[in-house]
Amino acid sequence: MDGMLDPHDRRLAEAWEILRAQQSVGDIMAPESNRLAFADPEFLLRRETRGIRFQLEMMKPDLAQQAQGVEHTVVVFGSARFRSEEESHKELVRARDSGDAQAIQKAQTLVRNARYYEQARAFGNVVTKYSADKTNGRKLFICTGGGPGIMEAANRGAYEAGGISVGLNIALPHEQTPNPYITPSLSFKFHYFALRKMHFLLRARAIVVYPGGFGSFDEIFEVLTLIQTKKIRNFPVIVMGKDFHKEMMEHILLMKEKGTISLEDDQLRRDFTVNALAISLNRADYGALVDPFNGVQHMQEQKLQTPLDPAQTFSDDPLRMMRAIRFATQLGYRIEPNTYLAIQENAARIRIVSQERITDELNKIMLAPKPSIGWDLLYKTGLLKLIFPQMMDLHGAVYIDGKGHKDNFYHTLQVLDNIAVNTDDLWLRWAALLHDIGKPKTRALIPGGGVSFHHHEVVGARLAKERLKKLRYSNEVIDDVETLISLHLRFHGYGDGEWTDSAVRRYVRDAGELLTHLHVLTRADCTTRNQRKAELLAKTYDELESRIARLAAEEELAAIRPDLDGAEVMELLKLKPSREVGLALDFLLELRLEHGPLGKERATTELLSWWQSR
Repeated sequence: MDGMLDPHDRRLAEAWEILRAQQSVGDIMAPESNRLAFADPEFLLRRETRGIRFQLEMMKPDLAQQAQGVEHTVVVFGSARFRSEEESHKELVRARDSGDAQAIQKAQTLVRNARYYEQARAFGNVVTKYSADKTNGRKLFICTGGGPGIMEAANRGAYEAGGISVGLNIALPHEQTPNPYITPSLSFKFHYFALRKMHFLLRARAIVVYPGGFGSFDEIFEVLTLIQTKKIRNFPVIVMGKDFHKEMMEHILLMKEKGTISLEDDQLRRDFTVNALAISLNRADYGALVDPFNGVQHMQEQKLQTPLDPAQTFSDDPLRMMRAIRFATQLGYRIEPNTYLAIQENAARIRIVSQERITDELNKIMLAPKPSIGWDLLYKTGLLKLIFPQMMDLHGAVYIDGKGHKDNFYHTLQVLDNIAVNTDDLWLRWAALLHDIGKPKTRALIPGGGVSFHHHEVVGARLAKERLKKLRYSNEVIDDVETLISLHLRFHGYGDGEWTDSAVRRYVRDAGELLTHLHVLTRADCTTRNQRKAELLAKTYDELESRIARLAAEEELAAIRPDLDGAEVMELLKLKPSREVGLALDFLLELRLEHGPLGKERATTELLSWWQSR
């Protein structure tokens, strides 16, 4: 015990001091009947005290993990016989040097299987790095059987990532020693397999099984049995190595076919009752509909409900909360009240889901016929503030002197629905959703009772770019959305047609290939309930489009370029490729925008005059 605990540690009972005191009066391990019971190994190892040993083996690892904040683990199983690529190749070299054919064959097998070791090592590294910046309640820790092979690999990956990991070793007749990568204070040895297995599952949030032997198969089927019988909550069981486990998966299908396991066991793991339907392939009832959770009835009722308790379903995979909202948006279904409440209560669990999976669900919501349904549900369930807080900032009307100004959140959703009527372009729908995202940061009160959002299109374009990067969109899409948002207010300066032809040309030039999309976005942005105002805006934009069409026909507006090209500029001004050539072309482009096509003769005159005056 010395070296493990400070004798003054408040966690130690007074009996600790008594035990230490006995050292001065004799050997505390001496077989005497008056020896302290808790310090008597012969007594503790009797058959009659087995229950006490159960308790101790249960408590020791539990208390140690609690002390180090280990609440949630990812348990990794697999063969103890696999080795790293480096070690496997060294073994092959030694075998070849020996000339022993059997040794060579064995070493070649090690080399082939080394990929599993390296995969488990990488996996342990990824899990640990993921948890590095998380709070304790959200951290995931690698937990293994503590031995060599796959167990060592996962612990090693965690160690190399600078994190801690757990090893649950077992005392065997052929001694299995703990691998060197387990955190020493989290390395435990068990006598009882049953208690070791219990500790594997107490904190498990997922089980990952690599190719292995009897032990690995024992562990995976015990986990599946406990899930099937609902003795433990449902969680992901991930089997690595498709080729290795092919026969096992086929046998599971055979068990389903022969009726030794129920199809319902699989259906229980589905998201909702409406997608937990199945068709029997058994000869006796081939083609029969298997509907244990009334999925057909719920379809008729247009209701979304989980097969299991919704809290358990959403805990197993929090993305299912977003999937419920996506189905409600796409299909027009209502979310059953208990299921809806469970989403609200478990919303925080969405933090553990990868951004890629969240983005995929958001995209599917965006492509629904009326995407505002999904975004409103995301807001009302509390998911929105976790996955897209900038949208939350738009919510709420501004009241000044009792007069309310529009709620920008619901204005945005209306714009999104407006644009969804006219286009299926996902990125254009994103532009509609994000077009006013800069308003919260630019909101200012105007003396007299008004509200302004000066330059919110500029701020919004920057914020949209940042957000879309986090959503993992391509640079091309991000650039297009950024451009549309920066230009979406330009039309409102058109007034009653006061723009000059020059201003129209610049509008077209700045929009470039996105001009048609800008038209769609700008028109969708008109959400006023004032019918007269709406008709006036539509008419005004019609006039602007007509002017653009007229100028395009007259001036090839879609390809506005200087009247002289770079080669002609260099010849006229006796220049080599340089900054001055660029300045000259910019000057000519400004002339073209201001006055329309000049022709080469006038362009030459204007260029030479500009050059001489510099």
